[in-house]
Amino acid sequence: CCNSSRWGRTTCCSTFSPARPKSRAPAGFCSCGLSVANIVAEVSQSCSRCRHLSQSSEFFQRAKELADIFFRYIYDEHVTYGLRLAALGLPQTDEVAQRPNLSFLEAVREANMIFHLCESKYSEILAPALKSAPGGASPQLAQVQERRRAISCGLEAQIQQGLERTLAAIVGHVRHLLNSEQKAADFRPPIGGSDGGASISGGATHACAQVCAYISGHVLFRDELGIRLYRCLVEHLHKFKYSLSGGLQALCDLTEYMACLKPVRHSGFLVDGHDLYDVLCKLLNLLVIQPANLHDICEEESPSIAE
Repeated sequence: CCNSSRWGRTTCCSTFSPARPKSRAPAGFCSCGLSVANIVAEVSQSCSRCRHLSQSSEFFQRAKELADIFFRYIYDEHVTYGLRLAALGLPQTDEVAQRPNLSFLEAVREANMIFHLCESKYSEILAPALKSAPGGASPQLAQVQERRRAISCGLEAQIQQGLERTLAAIVGHVRHLLNSEQKAADFRPPIGGSDGGASISGGATHACAQVCAYISGHVLFRDELGIRLYRCLVEHLHKFKYSLSGGLQALCDLTEYMACLKPVRHSGFLVDGHDLYDVLCKLLNLLVIQPANLHDICEEESPSIAE
């Protein structure tokens, strides 16, 4: 009742290919929908034929075989393979020089669409047929249900792993932008100002502008990205020496980073009840305090800074 050659990886998984040209329309949506729809339609027709042509004692076994085909060609040969293929485009280094290919996100969107569609069709087509199991077939029915649960857990783990690598790729590119675009003179300008350094321009540095322009395109990740970006910024800011004007420049940059992440900072990026960026802002404020006043300020702010 089912032809495996029609549903193989070559046909079904082309929609997940990360090499789709940017100039083309997202034709993957249509091919994906048609491939899955064809499988679902043929399984539905096969189930109907089995219901009419099989003996009642044989119908459960036929339904179980159809469930195996359904799981194999939609989940194993299509979704799982497609996600794995898309994940190959994700970099695996800590610092990513080129803007990373994030087509895995598109694969996740398609996989999510397919999963919910197929869950609905499974409940509509196969679940009623499997309920016809005779009393002695309970272990076999349990196997089908266990496989369905394992598929769901496996896809969730695969997507989570891919999203973790996607976030790492985004932060890796941010790290590259900071390392390549940030100059020591941004925070310790040549001597010439009253504090031993030049006055600041009043805006963000070029490195900060590059980072904000990049991360602003990843709205879905801003919550988790905000925490990871904080760690990256702390590591980055520790590399420099600061004049008083350079400390002000660092505060200007931090203000830009916080503004870029503002849409998801409803309750802040909290760790142990403290907003990470507020704490970092207080620490950077110490850079613009005259050395003679530093001790008094630290005494006043010591509880929050220490925490």
